Amino acid sequence: MNSMADIKSTPSEAEEACLFALQLASASVLPMVLKAAIELDLLEIMAKAGTDAYLTPNELASMLPTSNPDAPLMLDRILRILASYLVLKCKLIEKPNGLLVRTYGLMPVCKFLTKNEHGVSMVPFSLLANDKIVMESWCYLKDAVLDGGLPFNKAFGMNIYDYNGTDHRFNKIFNQDMKEHSTIFMDKILENYNDDGKVVVAESILPEQPDTSLVTKSVLHLDAYMLMEIPGGRERTEKELETLAKRAGFKRFNKLCRAFNIWIMEFRK
Repeated sequence: MNSMADIKSTPSEAEEACLFALQLASASVLPMVLKAAIELDLLEIMAKAGTDAYLTPNELASMLPTSNPDAPLMLDRILRILASYLVLKCKLIEKPNGLLVRTYGLMPVCKFLTKNEHGVSMVPFSLLANDKIVMESWCYLKDAVLDGGLPFNKAFGMNIYDYNGTDHRFNKIFNQDMKEHSTIFMDKILENYNDDGKVVVAESILPEQPDTSLVTKSVLHLDAYMLMEIPGGRERTEKELETLAKRAGFKRFNKLCRAFNIWIMEFRK
């Protein structure tokens, strides 16, 4: 019988695989740290200082409503994690006494994690995706596979839309995400396409075979959220979308352009 022990690898490949396994095992660290940074408004504070500015943890702590003497050290530990994932950049400054101090600035991804000219960002999506209600639902994914049903329904005894009516806090987060997420994507879509009277579909497209691109990962993540929350909800491949169009009586299917992970398609009679 074959086993993982039979897989041959060099010492460096084995070390890389082990480190990757450790990263996967602790994968919740990044979204939780980012969530804390967002809730503390750290990225917006840094944006107001200027896109090329660098701030120290002490400077950031001084702008927060806290008297916690450990706040600067805690912030430094949060910020250096974000820097390791290219959310922030880090620059060392040497003080006159020889002490090295880390300073932090924004990386390009923060363009979408801070408010744009329309006052919207991807922050509401991040807060929704990592909210305690959503995270609780993930704990029931295994049960849904074995027993059927939706993880969210198993966690809370109702679907997500009915639950929204019982939890004002979560409902506000959910609707804010729908509003800002749609604004960002529609703005990009309208930059690239004029519908010219055709039936236009804006939708993510799954690849036939998974790959490691950021686009594919983001679409697979969306598909996983549908698996957890929406009855029958799923993302589709290009062939599945074309089949759907033809079954609805459309003769022509054209894939035109992409805005982030959303494709613009035309269905024509």
